[in-house]
Amino acid sequence: VVTGLPRLDGFEAPVTAARRTIEPNQWLLVATALTPAFDEPALERTLEMLTTAHAYTKARQMEVRWRIDHRLASLLGVQRDNAPLAESLAGAHATLSTASTLAVESMLARVPSAIAHPHPWPLWVPAATIWRTLEAGDDVLDHFPIDNITSLHDTLDAETDGFDLERPQQLLPQH
Repeated sequence: VVTGLPRLDGFEAPVTAARRTIEPNQWLLVATALTPAFDEPALERTLEMLTTAHAYTKARQMEVRWRIDHRLASLLGVQRDNAPLAESLAGAHATLSTASTLAVESMLARVPSAIAHPHPWPLWVPAATIWRTLEAGDDVLDHFPIDNITSLHDTLDAETDGFDLERPQQLLPQH
């Protein structure tokens, strides 16, 4: 069953076109899959992670675009991003997303991309940065990129402080 990945063919072209008119590095794009969870426990984990992201970005006065479903946006009290995806990615400094086609599109657009995956099942999206736990510790990273980061603090700092744009592009062809 094909679930949306055919739209990846040629995805870079609309983002490249959007970059001609949109200032880069303006916001963090926070996103979920169109179906953010398949059961209530998964939805609760996702909401808790997004709540942590919201509090963290608000405290740091970061500009954020929220490309999440209506229910989660309402629960978080944020406005949903309804711009064309190519435009949202063209202006993004980094993307924090649950496992979704959008995460892959972000990588194809050469936007530093981290995956928020607080679930016990395997992750299908290869990513240089994966935020797996709800802890928000202030541990300092030894190096970057790394395969797993345990806190939002580490994830956002790594994503906004000199991410290696070649790493996601190298990972995609391997899988």
